[in-house]
This record gives sequence, C-alpha cells and structure tokens, in this order.
Amino acid sequence: MATPFLVIWSFQVSPQHRERFMNAYSPRGDWAQLFSRSEGYQGTRLLQDTGDSDRFITIDQWQSETHLKQFKTAFDAEYQQLDKTCEGFTLSETRLL
Repeated sequence: MATPFLVIWSFQVSPQHRERFMNAYSPRGDWAQLFSRSEGYQGTRLLQDTGDSDRFITIDQWQSETHLKQFKTAFDAEYQQLDKTCEGFTLSETRLL
C-alpha cells in the first residue's frame, strides 16, 4: 500500500473572517470541493489551535504527489481564483509540508 502524499498549511486567520475561513477550508468546504474534482484526492482535515483560536492547520491528503500535480495542471485557473477569494481571510499562511 502506497503512503499518501500530504500537503500541510499553517494559517493565522483574521478574527473577523474566522467563520468564512472555516467554511472554505473545512473537509466539505470550497477547497475540498475543488480538490474532489480530481482523481487521487483523499480528503482534507482542518485543525484549530486550542491556544489560539485564529490559528489553523490544514492537511490535504492525496494518493500521490503525481495526483496533486495533475490536479494543479487541470484546475489551475479555478485554484488561482479560489486562492484570490480566500486571500483576505488570513493574516499569514505558511506551507509546512
């Protein structure tokens, strides 16, 4: 059995946009809906820091890095548009893995 490929992001969310962020980045949110249009996507987890309610971690799971690359090629325009929409929800974002 192959090891899944994970993409992990850390976000510091603007307090006034926390609910919108959570809706967009949840396991059934806008990002998951976009990712699910591509083969190899296996789900998203959204974790909220217990010590800082405006800090979140997302974990996107793909069958392989190749599947992620295929998604990015096929859905680049949609990805860029959603990224631009969600940009205002956060104060910072860092890819951890």
